[in-house]
Amino acid sequence: MMREPESWSKNMEQTKALAPVVRNAFLHVDRRCFVPYFYTRQGMEWRRQEAETSTVYQDRVLVTQIDEQQHASSSSPQPTIIAALLEALHLAPSLRVLEIGTGTGYNAALIVRSWIRLGRPGQDAYQVHVTPHGHYHFTLRAQKLSGADA
Repeated sequence: MMREPESWSKNMEQTKALAPVVRNAFLHVDRRCFVPYFYTRQGMEWRRQEAETSTVYQDRVLVTQIDEQQHASSSSPQPTIIAALLEALHLAPSLRVLEIGTGTGYNAALIVRSWIRLGRPGQDAYQVHVTPHGHYHFTLRAQKLSGADA
């Protein structure tokens, strides 16, 4: 079941209409750029899978990191949950946002894109992640997405 960004947004809106700024962010931030691969559990082992459009645009959590004890340690949340959180933020140009546990950086990129839509560059979106790997990838993606330094 393939869900491109537009049909995906429409699917999310079947239960509740998205605010225009949130809908715009989902249409312009490609989840696949932030989740190039993910893990699925096969019995007692995790199997790495390349992210296909048909998988990335499903409304489900994608595990993106496994720790030394074979536990899921990072994920890209379910998009309908992300949308609800973004709407609850009531983003406005006067706000500053600190996201702790950036992970893939997808949530923060959606916030940056929302600010662009509101007429404000995303320079006041700050992110913290426990691994340099996660922070490094967010910084590059945020710069590419917004044209501003993250």
